[in-house]
Amino acid sequence: MESRAFIRAANTLAKQVRDYRTHDAVFGGNGQQRAALQKEINNLFSSLQNPTLLAAVNLRNDAQDAGFHINPAVLARLRQGEQMW
Repeated sequence: MESRAFIRAANTLAKQVRDYRTHDAVFGGNGQQRAALQKEINNLFSSLQNPTLLAAVNLRNDAQDAGFHINPAVLARLRQGEQMW
């Protein structure tokens, strides 16, 4: 996926994850919504071509803070990308 498209998608998804986390804390979990977000996270990270993108790191942080699983291979790529900063 082209970097600008990834950034837009990641920023949108990160906001959805933060909104879900806030809603989950107040009203309780919704398994279907959580599964849909996990699928979107997986799909978006599978298309990541540039691991130095700040949007990817922000999405990773928001997703992990909300308890979502991130593929260990993606985590390794993002750590490598952070070392390039």
